[in-house]
Amino acid sequence: MSVNINTSTNTVTINNSDRVITVNDNNQSTSVNVTQPVTNVITVATVGPQGPAGSQGSGSIDTGSFATTGSNIFIGNQTINGTVSATSFTGSLQGTASIANTVLTSSVSYISSSNNSISLNEIEVADYSNDVTVSFINGRLKFIFGTPESQSISSFSYNSTFDTDRFNQVLDSYTASAIWSNGGYTLISASIYEGTSLLSITGSGTSLSYATTTSGSHTYTLYVTASNPLDNSILVKSSSLSGTLSKTNPGNPTLSLTPIVQLNAASNQIEQGATGSILFTSASGASNNWVFNFLNSSVDSIYFVTASATGSATITISATAYYSSSGVGGSDNNPPLTTTTSTSTSYTKIRSVRYGVSSDTSYTQAQLENVALWDTTIGGTIGRIAKGTVNPHLYQFTVTTSAQYIYIVIDSSYTLTGILNVNNSYSNDLGVFTVTTIGNYKVYRSNNISATTILYELRTS
Repeated sequence: MSVNINTSTNTVTINNSDRVITVNDNNQSTSVNVTQPVTNVITVATVGPQGPAGSQGSGSIDTGSFATTGSNIFIGNQTINGTVSATSFTGSLQGTASIANTVLTSSVSYISSSNNSISLNEIEVADYSNDVTVSFINGRLKFIFGTPESQSISSFSYNSTFDTDRFNQVLDSYTASAIWSNGGYTLISASIYEGTSLLSITGSGTSLSYATTTSGSHTYTLYVTASNPLDNSILVKSSSLSGTLSKTNPGNPTLSLTPIVQLNAASNQIEQGATGSILFTSASGASNNWVFNFLNSSVDSIYFVTASATGSATITISATAYYSSSGVGGSDNNPPLTTTTSTSTSYTKIRSVRYGVSSDTSYTQAQLENVALWDTTIGGTIGRIAKGTVNPHLYQFTVTTSAQYIYIVIDSSYTLTGILNVNNSYSNDLGVFTVTTIGNYKVYRSNNISATTILYELRTS
């Protein structure tokens, strides 16, 4: 090596030579020869610029966190303990990367239909059918086999009673409650509407309710909207719940009747021509939240059964109660309501079978209607009136004569076909009687007077 020092150019030149230092002095033109030193080390006090690094071999990073920017390529098998999260993922990771947003490598659980949980290391899907669907929601990988059952509404009813028995301005508190099953579908929403007004809504669970205090009639509709996990098609099912007011009317008024008439009024039957009276009182019935105003009756508190009424078919006594809706001026209903209730009792006039003996050859209708003249139980002198027996068929009676005519009187709507003498082997004595129609009566009188006792049985067919 040689070192050349040039003072005119201020340069030092180091050349490979045999350890010779040559000094050139242009002024003195003197040469100095130096014997080769023993050492071959040159020490440089200051380090010069550093060159590029060479290729790096394999290694590891031991740090709490490792952050990179840009793209990274990992070649070979990578072992990661803990959780790997990514906003997007492409490629494959144990066959699940195409459907997973979050991959948990610590453990995977299989949940059976009986809610038993089994830890899995791997999941392999061998799908050879078109009716198998895979979904991944909220960290759960779900396999769907077959066709899922759609949602169904179990009930939609009033939890507390909807009061139908009220006026349309009276408030009522109640709750409309719905229960449904989502089946195999995914619930989107369940809602309760009245018309187009949304009242209550949920996006989860299987029940929904709507509590309110309101007046009037209402109809609510439940809508349950869900999607089919196979194709995401939307299905809506609905159910209606109605509450319709139907105000109960007031109760009918009451009548307490006490008939006092000749031959009694059993079975609400009065013998034609009987006289007497019917006492009665009336009262309003249950109001059922109506306002009672007043009560009217068809007659006074006593009804007289007189001879002048003998021709009437019935006697009717009635009472009518008048009501209005509650509130000031009936304001509990819009518009205010009025109503009436009534009750009545009728007594029917009848003409019962009668029999007797008399020396008289005939009777007028007025005499026949004079029951006190006829019936011996109430002071009469002719015979008996079989009160309540209108149809004479098979009626039996015993008659005793003493030089008198035998009389048999029946309603004019009947005709005797036989007057059988029971004591004489049921021989028919109809031929020994003459029949005459007098008003509403048919009068059978024996053709001759006699003195005898006979048991008769009447026939109409």
